[in-house]
Amino acid sequence: MGSCRVTRPLGYNEQYELAQYTLGYSRGVSTACRLTVPGKVHQSGQGHLKSIIYRAIASVVSESPLLQATIKDSESKKPVWVHTGSVDLGKHVEWIELEPLDDRDGLLQEKIMAELDAEFADLTMRPAWRVAILQWAEGEELDVLFTWNHAHTDGMGGRIFLERLQASLILETQKETTTMMVTNLEVPCPDTPLRFPPSTELFVDLPMSMGFLLQQAWNETKPTSIFPNPNTATWAPIKTTPYKTNVRTFTVNNATLSGVLVACRSNQTTLTALLHGLILLSLASRLDEDAAPSFASLTAIDQRRFLPSHPQSYPWLEPSATIANYVTNTTHEFNKALVSQMRAQSDQGLREDEISDNTIELIWSASRRVRADMEARLQKGLRDDRLGLMKFVSNARTLFEKEVRKPRALSWAISNLGMMDGIPSRGGVHTGGEKTWEVRRAQFTLSAHVPDAALLIAAVSLKGGDLVTTCSWQDTVVEDTLAERVVKDLERWMTRIGFSVVSKA
Repeated sequence: MGSCRVTRPLGYNEQYELAQYTLGYSRGVSTACRLTVPGKVHQSGQGHLKSIIYRAIASVVSESPLLQATIKDSESKKPVWVHTGSVDLGKHVEWIELEPLDDRDGLLQEKIMAELDAEFADLTMRPAWRVAILQWAEGEELDVLFTWNHAHTDGMGGRIFLERLQASLILETQKETTTMMVTNLEVPCPDTPLRFPPSTELFVDLPMSMGFLLQQAWNETKPTSIFPNPNTATWAPIKTTPYKTNVRTFTVNNATLSGVLVACRSNQTTLTALLHGLILLSLASRLDEDAAPSFASLTAIDQRRFLPSHPQSYPWLEPSATIANYVTNTTHEFNKALVSQMRAQSDQGLREDEISDNTIELIWSASRRVRADMEARLQKGLRDDRLGLMKFVSNARTLFEKEVRKPRALSWAISNLGMMDGIPSRGGVHTGGEKTWEVRRAQFTLSAHVPDAALLIAAVSLKGGDLVTTCSWQDTVVEDTLAERVVKDLERWMTRIGFSVVSKA
């Protein structure tokens, strides 16, 4: 690691995520992709393959200042980013070679779960991210797993990492000479402080209306004994220990996904909103009214869409291509009347792969509500953004120490990274017809967040490929059987919706 100097204090989002990590309330976030190795690279030998991979990772790191920074005073009120001057990939990248007969998908999921809950080395000495490469002997595909501390970037930043890595692999493969061999894993980062990404509040205003401020103040101070919140997730009480993330994953193939998207469009909603509707039905059918008379959920929103490109103070900044913490959210409420309707339908019986017409209409109705919430939030842009409230928080750690003593506010949260294009330029070939690096599968996974939503749903899909959805929860807080049934419900109902469209085509 080279010379160090303070770059800037952590911003609102960064402090929010760091506080949860240092208190032991969260661990990591991960994005993963399965890449095809071009034939000429595979045939050139293991040394050449590793050299290309390491050089590609080095290229991404050298272009991403937040992957070069450590954190000083991480448990204080005012933690700061420190530029390291260089990054030793030998301390960040793990290469795992597996046998052909190994359970490929099972081992990948085991590794993702292990990485999610693993703490990062001293935050003051090493940037908090890791890459694991899973290579199968004699195979022409490998899995790349990127795991990071949420203070460094958000989910979209994880997607940007994978997309940049793929682009860098293509460029490195085209080179005829090797400029950095595997024996030299030190990545110099001399110019980072000049182009360190600003936090949101440093280059845009976050205006808040008086009505918004009064509502937030009321929510925080109202006596719950007189004004109880019926939406709290009392069925999943907050517990700080034990901290362990459980994850289940399901895949929807491209043909079925295409049908689901057609159904969403014809019902004036979106895939994310549909997921909310399906989770609502699943939980309403499996939790009784005493445990959950109503629900509240959350959708993560990529804030980059609201941020200006090349602002005057940071003319080099392009937020849409920047690995940073530019994320916000909006919440949704499902009242007792709607939940009771859902339960009434489920009481009539939900067969393994069937949903009645009345039930599916309730799902679409709930989904349209969520979409309306989303549209209303997006129309406001940066106005009345909850991120702006962080300026009233003097110590994020104190905030969360109070939060864990309250009832859980959210039953589930959804973060959808959208659709990646796994084939570069939609051709996937070099001149002469040589295939290049192609993403065959992508996955996005979150570790449990102690004070946040009980179920964390993360999704990402490939253009012309599959949708992979993960569900994470804290061990002993949510019953495994309940979470697993929710996942199975999502899979079979989405399959049914997609199949019903495809079969009519």
